[in-house]
Amino acid sequence: MEMRKNAEIVSVLFKMQNLQKAILNATKHLKGIKPVKESIETYNICFNTLQEASFYFFQCTGFLKSQYIDGNLSYTSRNFLINKLFIPAYKNFQLLKNYIVSIEVDDIYSESLILLQNRIEFINDSLSNILNELKLLD
Repeated sequence: MEMRKNAEIVSVLFKMQNLQKAILNATKHLKGIKPVKESIETYNICFNTLQEASFYFFQCTGFLKSQYIDGNLSYTSRNFLINKLFIPAYKNFQLLKNYIVSIEVDDIYSESLILLQNRIEFINDSLSNILNELKLLD
């Protein structure tokens, strides 16, 4: 039973670490997009939302790693992980998904913006899958 639980935690951790790479790439991608003057405020909101979401997600990954190393993922720590770290990250990425469609860019950056929107969509889908797996951890 304990071995199965550890295998499930490791599986979730690998998915989270891969998602961290996607988040870092999305941050770099967003920095490379230049909005038109009218969209600078929306762009800044997107950037700040992405930073906050990243902070919560990276904290979530670190917390799960520490719990795995200690061999102590209790019901209470799992609820803390989900409610205080993962859900805020998830909500911020949902907000980002809504804000990013409002950014206006010059034609030269339009394809890049579409790719970024797709990347954010992928991150949100992955977060949803990871959340379901976290809820199933005993």
